[in-house]
Amino acid sequence: VGPQVAAKWTNQRQRWRFTANSRFMFGYNVMDWSQENGIGAELVPGATNRLLYAQPTYSQHGLSFDDFSPVGELRLETAYYLTKALALKLGYTGTYVGNIKRASTSVRYYLPDMGYRNSGTQDLISNGVDMGIEFIY
Repeated sequence: VGPQVAAKWTNQRQRWRFTANSRFMFGYNVMDWSQENGIGAELVPGATNRLLYAQPTYSQHGLSFDDFSPVGELRLETAYYLTKALALKLGYTGTYVGNIKRASTSVRYYLPDMGYRNSGTQDLISNGVDMGIEFIY
């Protein structure tokens, strides 16, 4: 969630059209985590066919974070117009997202101290190339 600014540039030369589109969002990331664990629910110490010292383990943890998370996107596109109604297109899209805190790297999965650990934040970079034909009817 956050405000967004964008800039767009387009240049056409005869049958070629070049377009660059860039966006930036001043993102605010709210993370609410909850974890409930129950291991060995049917362990009864000393019962028949049960371990003598085994104990059931239960825990419940909650965590909340608020952090600035910038998002940037760049789109580049080239189009060659065969006719006024038909064009061949080639494009690139790149996206960046910063300050991501992921549960998969922040959850502690060992007994008896299940819960969370501070694993810092990560950044996400995504790239894509696309091709297509545009037909204007």
